[in-house]
Amino acid sequence: MGQTMLLSANLCITERPTFVRSHRTLRHLDQLREHLTSAVSEPVLRDALTRLWYVNDQMQQAQGDACVRLRQFVVIEQVLCARLCPQWQSAYRLGGCAPTARGTGQ
Repeated sequence: MGQTMLLSANLCITERPTFVRSHRTLRHLDQLREHLTSAVSEPVLRDALTRLWYVNDQMQQAQGDACVRLRQFVVIEQVLCARLCPQWQSAYRLGGCAPTARGTGQ
């Protein structure tokens, strides 16, 4: 199974458009990673906050039953973040994950 996942990841990378592999795009991604790392140094918390941001963003775009299901994932991620760090909400804002006008983030 590990080899299958690795092959799938390689296929995904090679099938991406040229702009995704461009130096400018990769530099931007490196800058984002540096920003997140400087804001939240603990990698496990940083990953949890990133997942929370992603699921919250998906929930804001979803409708109906999908929105309800995603809300459950948001709550689970919030509980995980709270267990990892009692001040997770300030880390969420520092990492640039603060909600936009579309969402609440909490």
